[in-house]
Amino acid sequence: RDGSIMTNGLRTVLPRSFTAATERVEVLKGPASTLYGILDPGGLINVVTKRPERSFGGSVSATSTSFGGGTGQFDVTGPIEGTRLAYRIIGEYQHEDYWRNFGQNKSKLVAPSLSYESDDLSFLAAYEYNDYSNTLDRGALFYNGHHVGSRDKRLDEKWTRAQGQRQSLNTTTEYRLDPTSRVRLTTGWVYDHYNDYQADPSEYRPATGELTRRFRRNVGANRENAYLSLDWIGNRTWLGIDHDLVTG
Repeated sequence: RDGSIMTNGLRTVLPRSFTAATERVEVLKGPASTLYGILDPGGLINVVTKRPERSFGGSVSATSTSFGGGTGQFDVTGPIEGTRLAYRIIGEYQHEDYWRNFGQNKSKLVAPSLSYESDDLSFLAAYEYNDYSNTLDRGALFYNGHHVGSRDKRLDEKWTRAQGQRQSLNTTTEYRLDPTSRVRLTTGWVYDHYNDYQADPSEYRPATGELTRRFRRNVGANRENAYLSLDWIGNRTWLGIDHDLVTG
C-alpha cells in the first residue's frame, strides 16, 4: 500500500502481485529506487509480467498437493501472420485444500496481451483478471507462552476467507526520435474489489477451555489506481561513461 511494490514499473493497489503471468522480479535498493519517486528508503520490488514473443510457443503445466487439489496453467504466444503484431494468452485455475484442518485456496486468472513493433514505433497492451478466494488464517494461539490446541487445527471457522476480483490494464508506447533518444507514454489502471470474513480469538480461559472470538469483516472494499507518464529517454556518453537520462 505504500507504493513499494510495483507491476511493470506502475504503482499498484493489488494485495498479491505475483501470478502465473509473472516473468521475473526486480529488486531496486538504495539510490536506484528513487527513479520511481519518494518511497521507503529500503527500495522497492518491481514485478515484470510476460510479454508476447515473435516466435510461436506454448506450455501446459499442472501441479497437485498431498492435502488435496491442485493447479493448472497454460501459456500460448506467437506472431499474428501478415502483421507486425504478436499476442500472448496466459490462464490459470487453482483449487487446493489448505494444509490445516479446513480451508481452500481458489483462483481463476486470465492474462491476454498484444504487442506491435516497427522500426521506430512499439506498443504493448496487457490486461489481467483474477478471481480469488483464499484461506484467511490468523495463525496459532498462545497462552502464557504455551500453544493452545494442536498445530494442524485452526481455531476459527470454515467461512473465514479473503476473496475478491482484481483487474489491471497497462499500455506502453515508445517512439524512437533518433538512434540515441526516444519518447515513451505509459498508462496504467488497477482495480481490486476485496472482501474478508474473520473470527479472531480475543480471550482464552484455561480452566474451562473456552475460547472467545470476535467476528470482523471488510466487505466491499474497492481500491483503484490510475497512472499516466510521459518520458523522454536519452542515451549519452560522457567522459567515457554511458548514461541513460530520463526526463518526464
